[in-house]
Amino acid sequence: MDGYLFDASALSAYMNEDHQHHESTLKVIDNIPDDALKFVSVITLGEFEYGVRSAEYAGSVHLAQYRRRLDVIRRHQPLDLTRHTSDAYGELKARLASRVLPRASKRMPRWIEDWLLTGSAKSLQTDENDLWICAQAKERDLIVVTGDIDILNLSSVDSDLRILFTRP
Repeated sequence: MDGYLFDASALSAYMNEDHQHHESTLKVIDNIPDDALKFVSVITLGEFEYGVRSAEYAGSVHLAQYRRRLDVIRRHQPLDLTRHTSDAYGELKARLASRVLPRASKRMPRWIEDWLLTGSAKSLQTDENDLWICAQAKERDLIVVTGDIDILNLSSVDSDLRILFTRP
C-alpha cells in the first residue's frame, strides 16, 4: 500500500473552498484510499505555523479561519526529519545542482537562491522546504501530494520521487 505526504499547497487548496484549485485538489485527495498512510511533514506544519503567526502580527481578519485550518492539519500524522532524511536531501540537492549549474562551475553556491539557470538569468524556483519534504518522501518511499509546480519539477531530477499532482 502506498503512503502519502501532503505539502502546504495541497492542504491549502483542499481546505479553502475559495482557492482556485480547490475542486481539482478535492477530487485528487478524495481518491486516495481511506486506509492509505497519510502524513504531514513537520516542515509543512512549520509553514502553516508561519502563516498563522504572520496573520496574527498583521492583524488579519482571517486569523481565526487560519488557526482552524492549522488545527485540522495538526490532526494528521506528523513526519519528522531523521538522519536518513539528510542522506536523501543531500542526494536530491546534488542532483538538482548538477542539472542546473553550469558545468564549468568549480564550487556550487550554498544557497539555492544563488543558483542561476544557464542562459535565463532567473533563479531556480525551488526552495529548501520543498527539497526537505521531497527528501522525506524519498526516504520513506511516500508519494508527495502537491499542487506546487516546483515540486513537480523536482521529479525530473530524480525518477524515484513520486508525485501526485493536484492541479489540472
